[in-house]
Amino acid sequence: MKEFVLTLVVFFCLGILIETYYLYQLTVLDAKSRGMKQPHLWGYWVSGGNFLLYLFKRKNHPPLRSPAKQAAYLALKKKATIVAVICAILVVIILLTAIFI
Repeated sequence: MKEFVLTLVVFFCLGILIETYYLYQLTVLDAKSRGMKQPHLWGYWVSGGNFLLYLFKRKNHPPLRSPAKQAAYLALKKKATIVAVICAILVVIILLTAIFI
């Protein structure tokens, strides 16, 4: 049973890493479309957990996305949502197995 829980924890950690990468990509794409300076720096900043400052800063810049970039943005958003749901399900399974072991 320990191997099962350890496998779930490894998959959860992998999911968190993938989620962080998708969050970085979404932020960079959004910052570029809004014409903000240093979009990669904003991507690192947001993927580190400092999301509120970015939300306040982006209010001053209206989005100027082309249809192709909008489609890419929505595709990334969908992938990030799927990974977040999978991670949430893994957390529930890990907690249930920890409670009932």
